[in-house]
Amino acid sequence: MTTVDDRIRELYQASLEIPEADRVDLASLIWSSVAPDPEIEASWLEEIRRRNEEIKSGQTELIPWSEVRKYIERILDE
Repeated sequence: MTTVDDRIRELYQASLEIPEADRVDLASLIWSSVAPDPEIEASWLEEIRRRNEEIKSGQTELIPWSEVRKYIERILDE
């Protein structure tokens, strides 16, 4: 008998066989099918506004994605 976990693993493995751009589209479709929680949405909106103000005021230094990615890769390689 196939369990839900087995089916999810099968779907995941099948998704790895499609091009990355299509996987991104698939992930977006799946994500949009989940009903948003209004409280969580409000919290994220507040966080986005706070971060935007920090960026505009110069309190926060932006780091290019290429540098962040290299940093993450170094951590994962340890």
